Amino acid sequence: MSEERLLEVEHLTTIVHADGAKVHAVDDVSFSIGRNETFALVGESGCGKSLTALSLMRLLPEAAEIRSGSVRVDGEEWLSMPELRLRDHRGGTVGMIFQEPMTSLNPVMTVGRQIGEALLRHTDLRGKAVRKRVLDLLAQVGIADRERRYGDYPFQLSGGQKQRVMIAMALAARPRILIADEPTTALDVTIQAQILELMRGLQRERQMSVLLITHDLAVVSEMAHQVAVMYAGQLVERAPRDAFFARPAHPYSQSLFAALPGRNRRAGTLSVIKGTVPPLDGAFAGCRFAARCESAAPVCAQDSPPWTRVEEGHEVRCHFARETQARWENGKARVSVAAGAAGLPAQSAARPQPSELLTVSDLKVHFPIRKGFLKRAQGYVKAVDGVSFQIRSGRTLALVGESGCGKTTVGKAVLQLIRATSGEVRFQGVPITRLPEARLRPLRSDLQIIFQDPYASLDPRMTVGSIVEEGIAALRTELSRGQRAQAMERILGQVGLPPASEARYPHEFSGGQRQRVAIARALAVGPRLIVCDEPTSALDVSVQAQVLNLLKRLQDELGLAYLFITHNLAVVASLAHEVAVMYLGRIVEQGDAEEVLDSPRHPYTQSLLGSAPVIERVRTARPPPTQGEMPSAIEPPPGCHFAPRCAHAMPLCRERYPGVTRIHAHHSVRCHLWPAASSLPDST
Repeated sequence: MSEERLLEVEHLTTIVHADGAKVHAVDDVSFSIGRNETFALVGESGCGKSLTALSLMRLLPEAAEIRSGSVRVDGEEWLSMPELRLRDHRGGTVGMIFQEPMTSLNPVMTVGRQIGEALLRHTDLRGKAVRKRVLDLLAQVGIADRERRYGDYPFQLSGGQKQRVMIAMALAARPRILIADEPTTALDVTIQAQILELMRGLQRERQMSVLLITHDLAVVSEMAHQVAVMYAGQLVERAPRDAFFARPAHPYSQSLFAALPGRNRRAGTLSVIKGTVPPLDGAFAGCRFAARCESAAPVCAQDSPPWTRVEEGHEVRCHFARETQARWENGKARVSVAAGAAGLPAQSAARPQPSELLTVSDLKVHFPIRKGFLKRAQGYVKAVDGVSFQIRSGRTLALVGESGCGKTTVGKAVLQLIRATSGEVRFQGVPITRLPEARLRPLRSDLQIIFQDPYASLDPRMTVGSIVEEGIAALRTELSRGQRAQAMERILGQVGLPPASEARYPHEFSGGQRQRVAIARALAVGPRLIVCDEPTSALDVSVQAQVLNLLKRLQDELGLAYLFITHNLAVVASLAHEVAVMYLGRIVEQGDAEEVLDSPRHPYTQSLLGSAPVIERVRTARPPPTQGEMPSAIEPPPGCHFAPRCAHAMPLCRERYPGVTRIHAHHSVRCHLWPAASSLPDST
């Protein structure tokens, strides 16, 4: 890695004009990136990371302006460069992968045409040469059937494919610097591993520099050479990756580590950073983190801390940087962040076994594909194809798998929001699969759901009080208006929202607070079972910790059972009692969380665990990510559905779907390699 600086940012300040106020979204930010170096910018949402990237590219919204500073690329100043000339550099010298590919890709242009635009703008290629280059790029980023995908529109692609197209567009003109803004947020671990491996490979091949913007510390540990932590528009810590992960010196950095979920965090609550990122429309007298810092002293609120050098290349904006770092090294502030190091604590044998609450037997949900004038069924999407599991009172079953495997459909079928094609769902011993709506309605209060996106699932025209009280009025008709109001206030208190919240609207809350409102709505009717559909997938680590702590506490206090749908294995390790791994409509492995996570038997489970980035696995060998994407649920492959992607597949695997093999009393697997699976390489 060259020490030559390719990108140099000095004292960059960007202001956003909002409702007559000046928001200092990026305030006096300085850093540099060397050739063939990955520089990670870390922090919570609202800290100014994405606006920093947009400032570098001069792609700011109309309400924003760069007030001062310098941005030099290979010694050439960008902030004073004429716009017409700058257009030649955007995409040519510096490429950018935007955070949300669906909103960044043009929905009315084909994939081939969108990538071709970058080539027409920044290269001399024309005609058939452009098409050939686009097809080469699609192959380079790992998109199968590139000829067909060339003519596809964005809506025809999966999330991982859209992200790959964004990478192909960013790399089309062979930029020297790549800005990647949350390139793997909310992606499955297998797709995330493929994207990260792709970026590493392209960086090695092209000697490219990368500015990686993310809130995922595990991704940073595997990708970055240098790390900078951003808080409230300022950088508060800069360090080489190894020094940062071994000896973080700013209280905010340490708080981010402490909030990480993992297997060894199961016994207690996760550390939470109190409060929220302060508004940036006023002047700061002291340290911007002081109001949320557990170690703040009077000087922190009075004087802005200068940069302190704690070791070579490691600088911190903190009055007590050396003392804070020393406490971490001595273990007084240290928390283990291993997502795969320690085993889960054994469940207490003396604890009475909870009663069986939900039983799902051979559940199938097949959606007909109707074509022709008469709309006859021409085939079926086998979204759920024979799923069985049980959940006991006060327990959490995590349903894990890639997007498209049928997890959410299972959750909706359990709640009878989607009617099953066949199979049975029993709640407290009562079969509910075929119950008419009139008889099912009294059970609705026992079965509730927390949706993935609280902003989309909360009515923006209703106050929080109305949202929470609506379910009480519909399903607990025996309560008077006064009793409903009292219940609503009690529920808001249970989820940590003040009484004044009832008069506010969803848009007035942060992402974590909106998720608390969604939890309050589910709790309002006194449920026994809650389906949690990816409730923390797009949340910052600190907000995620708040939500997970809340779910744990409510389970302990109220004896709730959770069907927790997720692809985040660190969350599974922290929260779940049992795990079921799902692939293409079927469960391929299930059992106690300890067994499945510590001793996975199915190659797909091993792939998921091996693909998940782990902070301790810094620059060490990791198993190659599973290649390809999940086959179509319309025409599943014969035999084991995972066989086309499995490195251990045998002829038998392609001929017959495996039956259930019971490993232990609470651990089973569907795989022809078992008991030979014990000889498989340990990918965890």
